[in-house]
Amino acid sequence: KRVLVVGGSGYLGQHLLSRSHPGAGGNGVYVDVAFTHHRRAAPRALAQRAPSVRAFCADLRSSDGLEAVSASFGQ
Repeated sequence: KRVLVVGGSGYLGQHLLSRSHPGAGGNGVYVDVAFTHHRRAAPRALAQRAPSVRAFCADLRSSDGLEAVSASFGQ
């Protein structure tokens, strides 16, 4: 399964990501986790807390960066 946290660098997104770790989920299902952010680089503290979570820079208002999310994570 794949989980994409849209707005992962925001208040709620950071809390969701701090409790979401890629790997074995319930019932032996593998979970792949990624998040979007709207900064030049992913927030350092978030990247350190969840180093195996993939980060994508995307602007939801203009859709810039969403193609990269779809191509890399949505397949």
